[in-house]
Amino acid sequence: MDVVAPASNGGAVVARAPFREDAPLAEKYPQNPLLGKIAASKTVVVLGLAKQLEAEGKQVWSLCVGEPDFAPSERVLKAGMSAMEQGKVKYTDVKGTAELQTVYQALLINRFTAIIYILQ
Repeated sequence: MDVVAPASNGGAVVARAPFREDAPLAEKYPQNPLLGKIAASKTVVVLGLAKQLEAEGKQVWSLCVGEPDFAPSERVLKAGMSAMEQGKVKYTDVKGTAELQTVYQALLINRFTAIIYILQ
């Protein structure tokens, strides 16, 4: 693709793109080699493990990433407001608070009689 721009002397400057118009994006915009040195985030690694377990036919309740497709219940909204009023407005550890982990593990075990694997 040619790009034509007016030159200061009244003529025109023609610049050619360094790639074919039909070239794939990877060719048009090559990746910086330094990007290969960046490690995957732990969240992405855990998601990959969850997907692998699902592919093996295991039931997985992965809470590592994503956004719910439903609104929180009124009880959850009130609990959130109460926590904020108590000054609990900072991010917790990715795994949640120790209290929340204990309560949630008990809930899952009681409700689903499942074996729970905790990835640390």
